[in-house]
Amino acid sequence: MKRVFSKGEDVIDLFVNRKQDEARCSNIFFEKDKIYSYGKHYELGRFLDPGTVLINDDGYSKTTKRHVTKLYIECKHSKVRSFFKSDTKPKAIVKVMQDALVKYKRARRPNIYKNIILDAIERFHAYDDYNKMLPKGHPEFRDWLREDVESYDRMLEIVKFVKGEKKSPIEKIVEETSMEELQKLFNF
Repeated sequence: MKRVFSKGEDVIDLFVNRKQDEARCSNIFFEKDKIYSYGKHYELGRFLDPGTVLINDDGYSKTTKRHVTKLYIECKHSKVRSFFKSDTKPKAIVKVMQDALVKYKRARRPNIYKNIILDAIERFHAYDDYNKMLPKGHPEFRDWLREDVESYDRMLEIVKFVKGEKKSPIEKIVEETSMEELQKLFNF
């Protein structure tokens, strides 16, 4: 059985499709359920169960970013469910959503940022659905309601806003204030 390859894509394919227990090339390798980029100091991903991969997208170089992307794409092609590590952190998701919301409010084409926001919450819910299937003692189990209710509530507020279900604070003030008060307020 061949264990040394010239392309990272070949190694990633073998890992995702579980064709061997180990393989490597110059800058990516895997052993059993874990795949690494440039060494054991950076775990690129691991199988949480036979059909689910957790991809580490925290802090990486330009080349490792390509490895992350290739792993994600190979999981999609092979119909292996995958989650990014950042999908498991409500605060990280809120940051992505808030950054997109700022751009959404100023954009000529806000749908781009709306899609970023909706995709982030969708990925979080997909991970949360997986999480709910885990027993409470499992090392990957997260109890969102106990850990970070505030971030989760903020995520839902942002989604409601971009879906048009919630008005911004300024829109609320304008709606609730009479025309005369607005004229005084803005000196028309």
